[in-house]
Amino acid sequence: MIPDDLRTAVRHVFGQPVVTAQRLHGGDLSDISFLTLEDGQSLVSKSGPLTAVESRMLLAIAQTGARSPQVLGSYGPHLFLEALPEAAPTPAGWRDLGQSLGQLHRTTGAHFGWQEDYAFGSIPIRNTPETNWHEFWGENRLRALSKGVPVDLRKRLDVLIQRLPELLPDPPKALLHGDLWVGNAVFTPRRAF
Repeated sequence: MIPDDLRTAVRHVFGQPVVTAQRLHGGDLSDISFLTLEDGQSLVSKSGPLTAVESRMLLAIAQTGARSPQVLGSYGPHLFLEALPEAAPTPAGWRDLGQSLGQLHRTTGAHFGWQEDYAFGSIPIRNTPETNWHEFWGENRLRALSKGVPVDLRKRLDVLIQRLPELLPDPPKALLHGDLWVGNAVFTPRRAF
């Protein structure tokens, strides 16, 4: 059964009805479906609370020349992406993915962070821009996620945050994929995304 809000979103963005919807793997934090429209067009629908932010992130990735699925549109909590034919990962596919990530990471900016916060489910991801990586990582990643952590562990995190400059070098202010894991990589017969 195709939810009414998805039917409405498809009609709003594509001007035609959705004919079929098939759940896809993944979607731990979102509902992901393969859709076929009345004119035969196939696409992927991703539904969740932050799809508008994700759409802007995917567009930023694509602007670097790194491969990412084409954003076809969005409406409310629905993001529509091009449907990519999947294939098994190959050594050439992994190499292609690495080259694409290299292209992404060669894109640098004036600060660490992003203009919008994000979340992984109920876990907020603060992206407050910062020119100092150690402060960005310490405050936006370690300290921000330490709520609910036992006091003794939180104290150890505080010490770690203070020691970051001596433990880790300053990285470049590069654009990164914020949720890179194998479930967010798609291998096609010709490329990896």
